[in-house]
Amino acid sequence: MFQIEPTLCRECAIRTLRSYTLRTLVQGWWGLISLFVANPATILLNLWNLTKAYRMDRPYLSSPLETETAFDRAQGDGGFIT
Repeated sequence: MFQIEPTLCRECAIRTLRSYTLRTLVQGWWGLISLFVANPATILLNLWNLTKAYRMDRPYLSSPLETETAFDRAQGDGGFIT
């Protein structure tokens, strides 16, 4: 089983988990053990971690009073956080 342990913000964690779960759904069914044991367990674990990621606080730029997050700002600046 492939496991990563980075420190991610809420949006990055959600994006990463969605990507890995989609990859597992598409590519993870190529064997009897994968079909019945490993892939369903991986999908359930990813869904559990996705619910934990959704419960995380959104990152703030400089103060909790601002409503715009670093992710929102990066979307407006062409993908670069300034």
